[in-house]
Amino acid sequence: MISNLIQRISALRHASFKGGIRPAPQKQRTLVSRIMPMPLPEYLLLSLSGYKEEHLSPVVKEGDQVLKFQIIAQHHSRKELLLHAPTSGTIEQIGTNHIRLTCDGQDTEVSQQSQQKAKMHSPASLIDCIAKAGIMGLGGAGFSTAAKLRLAARAEVEILIINAAECEPYICCDEALLREKAQEVIRGAEYLMLASGARSCLIAIESDKTDAIAAVRKFLGDSPVQLKLLASKYPAGDERVIIKSTTGKEVPDQLRPADVGIVVQNAGTARAVFEAVTYGQPCISRVVTGAGSPRRGS
Repeated sequence: MISNLIQRISALRHASFKGGIRPAPQKQRTLVSRIMPMPLPEYLLLSLSGYKEEHLSPVVKEGDQVLKFQIIAQHHSRKELLLHAPTSGTIEQIGTNHIRLTCDGQDTEVSQQSQQKAKMHSPASLIDCIAKAGIMGLGGAGFSTAAKLRLAARAEVEILIINAAECEPYICCDEALLREKAQEVIRGAEYLMLASGARSCLIAIESDKTDAIAAVRKFLGDSPVQLKLLASKYPAGDERVIIKSTTGKEVPDQLRPADVGIVVQNAGTARAVFEAVTYGQPCISRVVTGAGSPRRGS
């Protein structure tokens, strides 16, 4: 009985780490709003620069009319490194490092027949679907999600961590995403779990994100995905810190998380995977936080 009680108390503890700071969140004003789409601008500048030295080559020319979700650039050898048009319009200019797309305001999509869904949910078919959607990690580094999953599968990782920690002031896009799209993030996490071969999956989020936590708990049901609460302090969301906090494992500087049996993906990435597998939809956008006080006198 005592051992069971100790286990229950341990389960209630928030995953934490030594040190850290607790800056003022500054998220009250942004979290009162729901996630809203940005209005279409007059034009878009689309970067051709990828992760580190990966550069994409245009597959369109100036003057071409393109549709939303159409491939407009790709890597010369790595098929998963793609750039899809975020909306319909005209290719106005192709520079060394960017494509300028003039929006036509119609937001016309390519035909659904050309959008490739995963035909069956095997690890290989899921990774192929994710690659064709051009999904890059949405946690900041921009590394190819398909490449990361292939690495995880080869390393036979045991644990997948969905990183929903946002310990920096102002930033709250993942919290808002879980609050409104928890079911899609959980389903995407299940796809990532299958694709990577991980035996378990944790959605890690700070304990003070009460609305997001409630939404995740509502939709977990019989899912193999588990919820793990983190201490609300900075830098809880750092990849190596979150691994240490949730699993107790340390990743040496010279190694990658996969080398110790773990793969980490962002909550936004999980949602993008859900959209790719379910609807065959390429990744052309992400949730961002717009916050702060206006600058006066300028």
